[in-house]
Amino acid sequence: MRSAQDSANDETKSSAGDKHETGRAMAMLEVEMNSRQLREAESLQDIFRRIDFNRSSETIVPGSLVMTTQGVFLIAISAGTVRMEDQTCFLIAPDAPIGRLLMGKRAGDVFLFQGREFCILTIG
Repeated sequence: MRSAQDSANDETKSSAGDKHETGRAMAMLEVEMNSRQLREAESLQDIFRRIDFNRSSETIVPGSLVMTTQGVFLIAISAGTVRMEDQTCFLIAPDAPIGRLLMGKRAGDVFLFQGREFCILTIG
């Protein structure tokens, strides 16, 4: 963000006129985009910090680590995948499509997602 702001500040008018105004506008758009991404990241970080990962529950809740026949899921925020030892874990938000299907389910429950059957093995 600092680089884009510095670039916008360094743009000065010269004989090229419109070219420099366009450059300044593009730099400002980049600053705005970076600011939006930063706010989104801070919001996700805040949500993540508020989750109680030590909570024990027989049903799937935010903070649950869920082992299924189709993979391992951490119910927290949508953040892609992480590698844990020799296992890939999908970080998903409770309001993501598969997150909505998982919330409230128990070990042994079965559900369909994108034409695939998932059986919940354990909830941690």
